Amino acid sequence: MLQSVETKGWTKKTAWCVPTVVSFISGMPLIHSHSRAAFIQDKTLDDVSGVYASEAILLLREQGYRSKQISLMGEYLDAPKLSKFMNDRTSYQKCMPMMIQVEGKSDFCHMICSQYGMVADNWTMKPVAVDKFPHKNRFVTGAWVVEKVKE
Repeated sequence: MLQSVETKGWTKKTAWCVPTVVSFISGMPLIHSHSRAAFIQDKTLDDVSGVYASEAILLLREQGYRSKQISLMGEYLDAPKLSKFMNDRTSYQKCMPMMIQVEGKSDFCHMICSQYGMVADNWTMKPVAVDKFPHKNRFVTGAWVVEKVKE
């Protein structure tokens, strides 16, 4: 289940998309996920301008999660819109937390997360239905199923 995001201690106006997604999936506080992202990049919080999907996978691994990338090439001829991708998921993908990379036609590249029929990101700061999501018409360019590693 997507977790609520703990914002205590976060004083910036905006949160980066990748650490916010990691917080939704793992439940780690927002300040912690952002601080870990800055640490991975060997920068201060103010010097980080973005976080990559590979860094998101590392952040999740630190919290005891693993991710498996979904092959979009076998399913689609072109990148699907988020609303179509969400409808086309398998039953397993629908019930598992997912990290999804969406892009627009310009420089827009954004990470969101989903589970069941809900999606969340640093714009909504809470899970919302796909039809109410502001980026539902963006194109899915990457997706990962995320699961907790059993010890």
